[in-house]
Amino acid sequence: MIYDVPKVSPGGDRYLLVEFGNEMNLDLNFKAQGLANALTGEDRINGVIETAPCFATTLVHYDPDLIWDKTNSRMGVGESSPQYALHVGGQESYSQVYSSGSIVGDSG
Repeated sequence: MIYDVPKVSPGGDRYLLVEFGNEMNLDLNFKAQGLANALTGEDRINGVIETAPCFATTLVHYDPDLIWDKTNSRMGVGESSPQYALHVGGQESYSQVYSSGSIVGDSG
């Protein structure tokens, strides 16, 4: 099953697990690989140490100074009150993660 909205959950005090579905599927693998590349590529997000993409998930190793909102299952990157599954702070808020022009994650 491919999830309509990726599931984001803590994977310890320095890890975040992003699940795109619960099956081995090439489309899911492209999403997992795309997210990993988006977080660690040329325009990498500060605070992301490394990623480990798998078939339908991406494990993100991050700096613990990033904010995890346990109540709402949201991650803030430079944002202390995340409003989205992955909320990148700054002048704008993003509800989607893009990689090579394709949406690899959408929080709503």
